[in-house]
Amino acid sequence: MIRVLAVFLGLWLGLCLALLFGGTLGHLRMVSERIGWALPGWVAALDDDSGFTSGQGRLESASLDWRLTGWDGFDLRLTGPDWQATGRAEPEGAALRIGALRGTLPLDWLGAGPGMLALDGGDLLVGLDGEIREGRIDGQASGAAVTLLWEGGAWRIANR
Repeated sequence: MIRVLAVFLGLWLGLCLALLFGGTLGHLRMVSERIGWALPGWVAALDDDSGFTSGQGRLESASLDWRLTGWDGFDLRLTGPDWQATGRAEPEGAALRIGALRGTLPLDWLGAGPGMLALDGGDLLVGLDGEIREGRIDGQASGAAVTLLWEGGAWRIANR
């Protein structure tokens, strides 16, 4: 009986690991349609061949790429027509903590006004539902050091 349980658990663990590291969003969409389980809305803009370890898609008007690096997190890249920003995402419960922000980002892409923001760092907590739960972005805009704070569902600019 114990051997049968050990074999069953081994097979189950192997299947779960195969799905986690070899499954794609296309597979998840197919299963979701068959069982009637709705995926979060932000997943619709991701490519079918995207998986847990790496993938790509669209986030509003920008291209989003991610790659698992080690067991502790993901390298992220967000690219627009004439700008690029990078960060590091680490799991935190049912959310991702995104830090190590670098690059440039248009302020109007964030809904925070005109101009470009040269990223100096920051910290975002984004739920798996795609909603920003908390956020702070540090950078330089028009020659001044600024901090963007996520408050009430929008970004607010504050001088540092």
